[in-house]
Amino acid sequence: MSMTLQTTAPTPPTTSDRPLRVNPLLAVLVGSMIVLALLSMTRGAAANGPLEPVAAQSAIEDSIEIYIVQPGDTLWDIASDITPEGGSHATALDYLREQAGGAAIDVGQRIVIDHAAIDW
Repeated sequence: MSMTLQTTAPTPPTTSDRPLRVNPLLAVLVGSMIVLALLSMTRGAAANGPLEPVAAQSAIEDSIEIYIVQPGDTLWDIASDITPEGGSHATALDYLREQAGGAAIDVGQRIVIDHAAIDW
């Protein structure tokens, strides 16, 4: 009696046969990186630095900004920064005094500047 042994190579499991496994440490690391990236994007938008002079009235007509007073700032300096070409520095100074609640300002104080509300 002779027996023939027939052998076949085993087939490797396909990806659909294996359950998906995620390394928990890697998942936490990737999630943390995403959260940090989102926080850094929003933080940059919220903290205004010193203002840049505006070249044209059309660029500021509909904009509202919040200026955060920096060390060494004066209302005069801020008025100079927001006065467009051909605009009145005195008008900007009066507007800022009104918005700031007087002539004295404090570092960190927020001043709302509605460019469309200033009567240049």
